[in-house]
Amino acid sequence: MKKCSDEALALLAQGENRDAENELIVRALPTVKFLVTTFSSPDMSVGQDDFVQEALLGVLAAIHSFDKGRGVRFMTFASRCALNRLLSFVKRTSAKSFPTVEFDYSYETGSLQYEPESQLVAEESYKKLIRSVRDALTETELKVLNCYLSGMSYDEISAQTGISQKAVDNALFRARKKIKAMR
Repeated sequence: MKKCSDEALALLAQGENRDAENELIVRALPTVKFLVTTFSSPDMSVGQDDFVQEALLGVLAAIHSFDKGRGVRFMTFASRCALNRLLSFVKRTSAKSFPTVEFDYSYETGSLQYEPESQLVAEESYKKLIRSVRDALTETELKVLNCYLSGMSYDEISAQTGISQKAVDNALFRARKKIKAMR
């Protein structure tokens, strides 16, 4: 997996290859950490962990909706999805919470270098987080969450899973609550 390109890994992950998905998340962690540092909650009502969680959900959505045919590198697409997710999160959480973004910074995914030890720690932390999430969620909650992260509407999720829209909403609420309680 380590030798595969990001784009190849995204295609494998879309085919339910969890190792490919894990590798992409590990590769995206430095980008997520960078993006999260540009956000703050002035009243401290939203913690950094919440921002990290939202950015990672954006990366997961990117994995499942990436289209190689559009000619965009995966990490560019994933960082944009993570940023959009963070911006939406800020709008949802509070009118007081707003991003502080350095717009003059020219960000290129490949330009940042990280220590091997930090990368290893991040990789292990991520794997532990994913295992914890999978262990905490029911099969229905996990299926609904994956559909939601791939960009499906409640109606589409309902049709795919065979459960009502209200059950979809309830499953997403329970999944979010369980994930948030893991912090």
